[in-house]
Order: sequence, then C-alpha cells, then structure tokens
Amino acid sequence: VVLNPDEARVVITEDPMDMVIVEFHPVIYTINEADQAVQFELVRRTPTSEAVVVLFSTHQLSVTNVATGGVDYTVVSNLRVEIPPSVGEESIPVLVDIKDNDIAEGEEQFGAVLTLPAGSFGVMLGVSNATAVITDDDYPGPVSDVVWDPQSDSRVKVSWSAPLRPNGIVLKYHLVLVNYIGGRLLDSQTVDNSTFMLEFNSEELEAGVPYRFTIFAMNIAGDGEHTTITNFTRELIPPAPRGVTIDRSSGTQMTVSWIPLTLEEARSLVQFYRIFYGPGSSNRKRQSITTCFQSPCNVPGSESSVLIIGLDPSSSYSVMVVAVNGRDQEGEFSETIITQGQATTSSDNVIAIIGGVVAVVAVLLIIIGVIAIVALVLRYRNRRDVLSVGKHESIQLHEVAKSEDPDVKVKDNIAYSTVPRFLPRGNLPNPPVAIHQHAEEVVLQENVYDVIPEEPQATVNQLAKEATRLHEMANPNECIGDSDKWETDYEEVEPEGNP
Repeated sequence: VVLNPDEARVVITEDPMDMVIVEFHPVIYTINEADQAVQFELVRRTPTSEAVVVLFSTHQLSVTNVATGGVDYTVVSNLRVEIPPSVGEESIPVLVDIKDNDIAEGEEQFGAVLTLPAGSFGVMLGVSNATAVITDDDYPGPVSDVVWDPQSDSRVKVSWSAPLRPNGIVLKYHLVLVNYIGGRLLDSQTVDNSTFMLEFNSEELEAGVPYRFTIFAMNIAGDGEHTTITNFTRELIPPAPRGVTIDRSSGTQMTVSWIPLTLEEARSLVQFYRIFYGPGSSNRKRQSITTCFQSPCNVPGSESSVLIIGLDPSSSYSVMVVAVNGRDQEGEFSETIITQGQATTSSDNVIAIIGGVVAVVAVLLIIIGVIAIVALVLRYRNRRDVLSVGKHESIQLHEVAKSEDPDVKVKDNIAYSTVPRFLPRGNLPNPPVAIHQHAEEVVLQENVYDVIPEEPQATVNQLAKEATRLHEMANPNECIGDSDKWETDYEEVEPEGNP
C-alpha cells in the first residue's frame, strides 16, 4: 500500500484472548517397543463454535539416541487433524506405529510437531512440539558352544562363545552352579564381555554327583536367554538296570523292558542301554536303534524298551541289559532273564509247513503242464504225418484209376504197393472210373492186400473205390472234420511193413 505524505496507516491486531489455542499435552510420551504404538494428545484450550484444523508430522531429533523413521517408528507427514467444536476444552488422540526390529538399542527418541494449514484464522498454536521415548525390549540370545571340562573330582572348567543374536552390545555374562538334587547354590559369578572361560573349584564338588550349570548374557535391555547343562565332575560305573522283563508274544520276536536309571542312581550320564541276548552273544557292531536284530544292540538312554526281531521260534533265549555312560563304560549287568522257545506245532510252524506244501504242489503242477504240452505237440506232429502220407498216396491211386493209359495203370506199381494199410477203409459208391481189366497185373504186390482176390475185376473196382475215398478224405476241408474217427482207425489198425 502506497501512502501520501499527509496519510497514515493503522494496523489492527487480533486480541490473543479471542484466539483458539491448540497444543500438545503432555509433551513427553514414554512407551515400550512391544507396545506397538504411541498415542499423542492434541488439546484445544478455548471453546469454539467451529471446527479447528491442524497438521501433525513426525521428525527425527538431533540427539545421540535418536530413533530412525521407517525403522523404529512409522513416518507421518502433514496429517490433517480436525478438532470438533465444543463449549469447553477438547482432546484428540493421534497414533503413531512403533516397529520392533529385534535389535537391542536402548532408549530411542523421535519428535512430533504441529503446524497450521494455509489460510487459518483465529487459531494459535501453544506447545507445538512433543517427544516420544521408546524403551527397548530386546534381550540377548543364548550363548553358544558351551563346554563342560572336568579337571578333577572337585574342579571343573567351563567355556563358551558370544550369543549368535546379541541384540546389541553384550555387557556381561552371569554363571550359576547348583546341585542337581535339591538345587542348592554352590557358586555364582558375573564376568565382563571379554571373558569366555571360568573355573569352579570347590571341595563340595565330588565324583558321581550331578550338577546343573547355567549361563546367560546381559545387555542394556536386561538378562538374555539362559543356557543350562547337567553333568558330573567325574562319571562312575552305572549300576545294573532294574525290573528287566520279556514279552515274547510271537515266536520270532520279543520286547525287552526295564526301569530307566535316574541321574542320581546312574552316577553318570546314561548314553544308551546295551542289550545282550542269545547263548554265546558277542560284542558286535553297535547301533543306536529301538528295533534290535542282532546282539548286542544299543538303545538311547531316554528309552526303556526295545523290540528284538528275527528270532528262531523253537529256540530259548537269555537276555541281559547293561547301562553305558558318557565315557562308553559298561556298568553292572542285570540279572539274566530266559524266555523259552515255542513248540514245533506253533502257528508259525504250521504256516511254514503249509507254505512248503503249497510250493511243492505248485512245482508239480508246472511239471505236469510241461509234459502235457510236449505230448500234445508230438501227437499233433504224428497226425500231421499220417494225413500227409494219406493225402499223397490217395491222390496217386486216384490218378491211376482215372487214367486210360495202361502204362500209367499197370507200370506205376509203387502207387499200389505203398498204400498205407492203417488208413481208414470203407465202401464209396459209384467210383468215377473203372480201372484196368487185368487186375492181376495191378495187384501183384502183396503189400497192398494179404490175399489177391479170385475175380480180378472185383479187385479193380475195390481199388478204384478205395482210391476215390482216400482222395476225398485227403481234402483238408473233409479229412479233418471227424478227428475222432481217424484217431480210432489209427489205433485199431496196426501198420505193417513200411507204410
């Protein structure tokens, strides 16, 4: 605004008593990392008939233990917060999420601030800044590589390594030694973060007595996870296991059970129980198993029974159990338990006998089947040979009977002399052709018939009929039609000479 020399400007300001005031209350908020969120409170101090709007934001502080936005808390920028009208004070909460990053960092801080949007009138900010303090809940993880190393009956050395998850800086290590039975405190020590070995030396320590040792790391959040081991300064020979029993419900297997030794009874750490069974048992290959198939077998010290398989049903077995300590020393043997074998008429033997009989029958059936197949093959080959000869000879006879040439009829004596005597004979009517009149020339060979007929013509006619019949039967479509007849004729008529 440009004023003339004779002009003046007057500025009228707002009376603070008429302004609406908005501010944080309280200004410091302390929360734990496990609380998940921090709740800021915005308060309007004066009454108003209209809603009031402010902007809320988070920001990082310039301090040593600063919380990082996006890592330790959720970043908020210019969040519009509206406070409704009322006749008195009004409070509005604003939540900001906290992130648990599993890192021990101690206390961390971040800030929050209020601003007014552009064009705001009649509103004034009071305390516009607040601070949130996050306390850490992340403790160290367990220490690693704990070693219990006895030096004598009354002295033991322990060593360890730093936690794989320190969750920040490990400040100290705390170690405690107590009696396993009763828990009486024997020693308690705290060492700095550079110490990884400690020796306990006390006349109260003795061989064959179990002790419990505990160690944990500490950081600014507090005590870490505990690591506890139970051991001895020196292990002694275990006594014999008690209550050994045998359950042989099946001839081929049995279950051996016993009462496990306590630490106090065992005077050592029982690594496993070793089971011997059968006469003349020897210390063969050891196996940590719960099903035993050879003697001896090893069962983990946490078990109290074992199933033994592969037994001879008719044999008796003796069983002994012994505890083996962490130094691989066998203790005292239990009393010998004997289980009797079953009679040969047991169900197991009956099943074995039935199985053997079935196997023998199966082999016999296979042999009979092979013999039957061979017989059928030979029979088929014989029949094929008979059919072949019959077909050849009947065709020769038929051709001779049809021919008008006397030389063909008479001179081919081979056809007549080799007619098989065992082939079927019958009377076929109306032979197609009369054979040569000089029958005596045709039937000179005695191989054809035993007796030469007196009437040559009758003999010729008979031969013609026989030749025709044989030819027709030699036809594949006719000669195989009645196999039973051929088999019967074959069996009834014994071949002679050289058919």
